[in-house]
This record gives sequence, structure tokens and C-alpha cells, in this order.
Amino acid sequence: DTRLPMALGVHYFDQKRNPRNGEVLDISPTGARIAAPRPLPTGSDVHLRFEDKAAQVMRHVRGRIVRLDFGGGRAAMGVEFHFDSRRERRAIARLCRHLHVQSVEAEANPQR
Repeated sequence: DTRLPMALGVHYFDQKRNPRNGEVLDISPTGARIAAPRPLPTGSDVHLRFEDKAAQVMRHVRGRIVRLDFGGGRAAMGVEFHFDSRRERRAIARLCRHLHVQSVEAEANPQR
């Protein structure tokens, strides 16, 4: 899977449903790397809500923390997505395609 680098806001919830905020560093149809000031432990189940207000896109997905990375001066969690249905899988794939188109357009038309 191709991982798309970006800076996309994400809200995530731990097993006790406590809300936390992070930033998606890269994403693919099967997982994401999320910068998180308070990362969850490896093996934790997590509920993510991705939001792109400009594009009016919001997606929910469940996953599991499969890796923690503390390099580069910030903590990041590697999340593997777990889908309950084909519909959820397709929705995340559409989100990835949408974000890819946005990044290509931004590179082609940099704002000055």
C-alpha cells in the first residue's frame, strides 16, 4: 500500500472512550501513522475519527496500535485498521484517494 504523507487532523478515543487529538502523518487503505502527544500502548484498540473540514469529509475507523515511534522529537503511533464491513473498507479507500488527489493538486498549484 502506498502511504500518503500529509497533515490531517484526527480525533482518537482510548478503550475508556477518553477523547484525544493527533495528526495523521501518513495514511493508506490499511493503516496510518499518527503523531500523538499521549500515544496509546502497543496492542491497544483505538477508534479514530478523521476530519477534513475543507473537503467536508469525516470517516470513522477502528484499529489497533501496532507500533510506537519516538524518533524525530515527537511520538507517533502506527495503527492497523480493522474493518467490520466492506463498506467501511471502501470508505477509507475513498478517503485515501480523495487525499491523494488533494495532495497532487496542491503540488501542481502551490499557493504563493
